[in-house]
Amino acid sequence: MLELFAGCTLAAVSLTMTIHTLRRSPRVLNQYQIFMVFLSLASLMGSLAMIALIVLRRV
Repeated sequence: MLELFAGCTLAAVSLTMTIHTLRRSPRVLNQYQIFMVFLSLASLMGSLAMIALIVLRRV
């Protein structure tokens, strides 16, 4: 149960970081902002995969 909570928390933080970076930036993103978006999206995908593995393991 703790792993599922940690995965959901990581997914929420990653999604918040992505939205925050995209909303605060101008139309043209600089290299740092592009890196942050890719990093947070990669973290989001990893946490969603972790949640899926935990759920599938319990079924």
